[in-house]
This record gives sequence, structure tokens and C-alpha cells, in this order.
Amino acid sequence: MQAQLVSRKVRQVASLARQLRVVSDASLDVSSSQQPDAVSRGGSAPGGRCHRRSFQSSGAREEGLPAHTVLNFPSLSPTMSSGTLVSWNVKIGQLVAPGDVLAEVETDKATLAWENQDDGYVAKLLVEDGAGVEVGRGVCVLCDEEEDVGKFEGFRLAGSVEGSPAPAAGNGVATGSSQPSQPIPSDGLQRVGPAARNLMAAHGLQHAPLGTGPRGVVTKEDVLFAVEHRGNDADGGDTPPAVAAAAAAVADTRATRDAGDAMGEDEDEGPEYVDIPTTNMRKVIARRLLESKTTVPHMYASVDILLDDVLRMRKTLAAAGTKVSVNDCVLRAVALALSEVPAANAFWDDSSQSIKPSPAVDVCVAVATEGGLFTPIVKDANNKSLSQISADVRRLATKAKENKLLPEEYVGGSFSVSNLGMFGVEKFSAIVNPPQGGILAVGGGRQVVRVRVGDGDGGGGGDGDGDGDGSGGGLETVTEMTVTLSADGRVYDGETAGAFLAAVKRNMEDPIRLSIM
Repeated sequence: MQAQLVSRKVRQVASLARQLRVVSDASLDVSSSQQPDAVSRGGSAPGGRCHRRSFQSSGAREEGLPAHTVLNFPSLSPTMSSGTLVSWNVKIGQLVAPGDVLAEVETDKATLAWENQDDGYVAKLLVEDGAGVEVGRGVCVLCDEEEDVGKFEGFRLAGSVEGSPAPAAGNGVATGSSQPSQPIPSDGLQRVGPAARNLMAAHGLQHAPLGTGPRGVVTKEDVLFAVEHRGNDADGGDTPPAVAAAAAAVADTRATRDAGDAMGEDEDEGPEYVDIPTTNMRKVIARRLLESKTTVPHMYASVDILLDDVLRMRKTLAAAGTKVSVNDCVLRAVALALSEVPAANAFWDDSSQSIKPSPAVDVCVAVATEGGLFTPIVKDANNKSLSQISADVRRLATKAKENKLLPEEYVGGSFSVSNLGMFGVEKFSAIVNPPQGGILAVGGGRQVVRVRVGDGDGGGGGDGDGDGDGSGGGLETVTEMTVTLSADGRVYDGETAGAFLAAVKRNMEDPIRLSIM
């Protein structure tokens, strides 16, 4: 009982402090109206911790709501500007304390826990599970007293922007533009695509608006237009010209189609399609690939590497209980090559318009998951043994596939390696991952027949038919693979690219260098 009284007193003191801040903020109404983001959107603190400002909106004061705190959607990674609230871990009326996990948030690369930084009762959840949210938008309301929770049932942030959750009918909060216009008509026979249907659900639209897409399909633009104009007087003003034109076009199209059907025309409706929602990760990948291909001058160079000695080394290690993959060997060879050719371990700095050397040899390895491509980092790869690199890759790949990578495990890196050999791809060209200077595309091993190069012991690798007297000239079967370097032409020139690939080839074809150096 004593602990409960102390906790209640603490919440009351916190409530008084927030009210004092509200009074202080009221004197800044003019400046805050010029910079709305400073109050209503908030921001994020370094390290992914939620930085939010407690405030009571003017709309809430007019409605006489108790003191409360609005929690803004946090930035949980350095590159995050928006994310998906995968699921709430709290419910309305629940008491939360600092450190409690409020929700699971999908960033551009992983799903992370959003930890609470204050205490109070959950009074309102402003977004639903699975909603896409911009960083800084208010998503949750906390109040100080449990008996005040019910007063926030119809709560909505004052001045909320388009895209905020629609209020429930009859809550007394007006929406839409200030100018009256004709509400958007609907047609029960219209087809609504999945993307438009999801958008309607997010905005609380009960009826489909007029469709202006092919054959009257309701598009996302139709839904957004309906959201913008809903809530206006149905009897005020004429129908907007855009709506009238769209309605006429759709009506004309349908009349033509119906006439054709009546005449017995067998018109091909075309194949059905399904809109696949784009995850935040896919959006980030698309944006970065477009940025890379349009702003980075790519240069390419390839080299063939013999694998026979590496394959024999793998068998020897496997017999001793140590398993390593060819990709582990490639990562080790690349790390050593970056150390041997420092000019290749660099990146282009846009701010200074100059080449900057990378402070460490951190090699990223591409890992494919259902949500997209991760590039976790093997840090200080040049100082790690082959077995250590193999262990790091397995650990990072497992975390990537479970969507549990931390930002520091995938943000950064000085060079990347992408391997498609397991899919039977012999060679390909990868896209540079900015701001890195290069990426190595690794193809699969293949059997080839070549002329044996005599070295006094009959050559290596194959079972050819030469005489083994050191004179060469015989044929042998060897295993080789092709690796292709894609490099930023502002960082690499032809000499740097050639020296780097020569070092990779030298390291891969000499297992002693891989296992000892």
C-alpha cells in the first residue's frame, strides 16, 4: 500500500510538471505555429531512443481533457525516416513504466523493440497494428490517472495531417478541407484494388469512392481524393471539375463496354493482378539502388580464379572438424586484398568531394531474406582467421533471417561481397552499395579444360593426359570461378582495380595465405 501511495504521488508531481510546461509552451504559440514539427512531430535522439516532448494540444484544452503525454513514433536506426508499427505490446488502460516495450517497430532493415521512457496509463492508441508511420508522428497517448483513460476515447491530435487515422463517427471532430465541396459518389459495382482497399481501411472509409482507373477500378489516388474531401456538406457547392470529368470519363467507358457486351462482343478483360505491399526494407533498397546507378559512375573488371587448392583445403579442414565455405574463403581473400591495396579500401565523400580511406577493413556479406537483402558486416575481417570469419557469417546470417540484426551490425562497412554461385550463376555484375567504393560479385565454380602449365611436378588439380615432364602442353580439368568487381570510378582507377583483383586471385589460389596470413 505504501508503494502504491508513493507511485501515485510521483505521477501527480509529474502531472503538475507537465502542466507547467504547457503554460510555458502557450507563450510560444506564435513561433510554434510557424514550426509545427517542433511540437506535434517531435524527433528522435541519437542511438535510436525515443525523444518526445510532452504537450497538451490546444484542442485538448478546449475539450477539457486531463493532462496527458503524446508519444511520437521513434527513429530506431540512423537511416529511418518512416517505419511500420508491426504490433502493439500494450493495450488501453495498461500501466506502463520506463523500460517497458510499447511496440514492435519495423525499420528499414530490422524489427526492433520500442521501449517506453515514461510512466502512466495507456489512454489511446492512434494507429493500428501494421500501419506505416512517419518518424515523429504521434501514435500513443499516456495519462496519469487510471480513471481518466475513458475520457480519451474520441481523442484526436489537433491539426493532424492528412493520413492520420480517421476519427470515429460522432466524436465531434471535423475533418476535411475548410471549403465545402460535393462528397465523392460511390459505386457498389466498382472494383477496388488491394492497395486502395488497405488505404480505405486505414482512413475509415466505409464506401468506395468513384473509380477513375482502367474500367472504373478504384485507385489509391481516388481514395486520397475522397479522404481530402470527406466530411463536407453534401448540398454545398457544385461538383468539383476534376470529379465531374473523371465521372464523365468513367461513365463513357462503361457505356461503351456495356454496348459492346450487348452486341455480343467478346472483349478480353485482361489478366487479374494483385498488388503486393512494399515493405520499408524494399523501399529503402529501391531508393539506394536508384541512387547508386544514377549518381555513382560504375566501372567493372573480372578475373577467373582456380578453386582446386581451396576445395582440397576445405576437405582437409572438414576432416579435422572445421567447416568453412568457399564464400568464407572469398571474404578472407577480399579482406587480405583490401589490406594489401589500401587504395581499394576507400570511399567517395560527397561533402568534401574527395576520396576518404576507410578506417578499418569491414567487409559486408549479402544475405537474402524474405523481406529483402541484408548486408551484415564482418568487422576487422583482415585480422580474423578463416574459422572466425566463418563463425561471424553464420551468426550474422541467422540474425538477418530472424530479422534481429542491430543497426551497428549492418550500417557501415568498407566493401561488400555478393555470391550467387549457389544458384548456378557463373558470373554477374553487382551494384555498388553507397558510400562504399566497391562490391565483388562471385559466380559459381565450373569445370573447364585447359592446357596444363608445366611446373616440374605435372601441374595441379586435374586428371589430364599430359606427360608431367614440366614442358606443359597437356590438357587438364580444373575448377574455376569468375569474380567481377563493380567499383566507384571516382575512387578506383584501372590500376587500383587490377591490383585489387590480382591480390584476391593470389590469395584464393594459395590456401596457405588464407589460413596463415
